[in-house]
Amino acid sequence: MNRTLLNDLTEVLRKGCILFGLVLLAACDEATEAMIADTEETTALNFAPSIAATVETRTAPITGNKFPNSRTYSLGFWVCKHEEETDYNQREYVAAMTDYNNLKATLSIGAATGETDEEIWKYTFSNLEHDTLSVRRYTSVDVYAYHPYTSATTSPTAVPFTSGQSDWMYADPYTITEAQTAGSRVEVPMVFHHTMTSIQVNIICRYDGTVDLTRMTLTDTKGERLGVSGTMNATNGELTDITKGSSISISPNTRLNNATYTTFCIIMPAIDEYADGEFELSFQFDNNDMAETYSLPTQMNKLDENGDSTGETVTIDGFKKGVRYIYNVELNNYMHFTPVGVDETAWSTESRDLEL
Repeated sequence: MNRTLLNDLTEVLRKGCILFGLVLLAACDEATEAMIADTEETTALNFAPSIAATVETRTAPITGNKFPNSRTYSLGFWVCKHEEETDYNQREYVAAMTDYNNLKATLSIGAATGETDEEIWKYTFSNLEHDTLSVRRYTSVDVYAYHPYTSATTSPTAVPFTSGQSDWMYADPYTITEAQTAGSRVEVPMVFHHTMTSIQVNIICRYDGTVDLTRMTLTDTKGERLGVSGTMNATNGELTDITKGSSISISPNTRLNNATYTTFCIIMPAIDEYADGEFELSFQFDNNDMAETYSLPTQMNKLDENGDSTGETVTIDGFKKGVRYIYNVELNNYMHFTPVGVDETAWSTESRDLEL
């Protein structure tokens, strides 16, 4: 064989072996990092979520200062290498471990045994579900979180949202220092804040029978001011790129109870200006195309921390962030629509940490 050709072939094989070795090494590193949880090289993160609020949880969607029990919640987490950059929009958000960017976490509270204090965390990364979320010891990391989880995002500063029944929240960013990761476990308090306003409707069906709420729609009769979709910054709760529309609908398809109220919510970005009767709520039952429609008044009762009327009247000139506007609907021989009141305490912006 020609000596020059032989040398060329040898060089090609040598480079090929080096490249294969590098690929194999990278794959091994990634696999090792993904499976590193619960070893002496890592520190487990023990999350203690709370909600910025002033009163205990009362009703849906998520109110009070803790996540209600007997339910399961999906949350999105970024666990990133610590950055000194103070402008969150300029941060790089490099995952502290493989697949720790926008990983899905589920929190079940009392769902398995009925014990209200029981928390069960599950974390999905590297296409597997894990019981523990850990970081390398003696490292500093930044943690970002939001609710509910969506896979359609690549940055904590731009989480896409759609208005409807989901209670969109963000958590205060939290930095875990190098000293904190020296041990085998570190407590991570995450305080969540509501980013939207809520139109809450409680419905009861007084007569015997089977009645389903098929659809509930909020309509702006004066134009397109309702925020239908957009992006939420999970570092500060700012809503941007909002698409406006004239209506927002939910389709619960839920059987109504004849003994207790069933609660439904339309959750959307805040509305700055409102005049009497500009918004209408319509209801469709049992897949019937005919809808019952009611206007939202500007005068409502102010509610106390127990949800009872304070005797004061509130003038609704806008629908505020972190405030619930509550209405009752009673189905009897006729349908009755009653404005209940404004609840500012359950979605207060006052911060209060509570470890569950």
